[in-house]
Amino acid sequence: MRPRTVPVPLKIWSPALARQNLAVIECLQCGGALDWHQPDLGAPDRLLGICERCGRWHLTGVMPGKDDDVLVLLPDLGQLQDALS
Repeated sequence: MRPRTVPVPLKIWSPALARQNLAVIECLQCGGALDWHQPDLGAPDRLLGICERCGRWHLTGVMPGKDDDVLVLLPDLGQLQDALS
């Protein structure tokens, strides 16, 4: 099967995140606390936040050429399956 490109709506927020304040950033789905992970040691400017309450995943990273970070609520499996149908 060949990969397909499908549109998936994303909830995105561009706060002026300070790395020392990651603990105050809430889940964009339910407002729960995020548990932060750095899955790629070669990309320290990109972190994965997993909500402790609803389990949704968030990606944050420094935008090139910008001082602000971006926070994206990643689609869940249901949203991805809907996009494929």
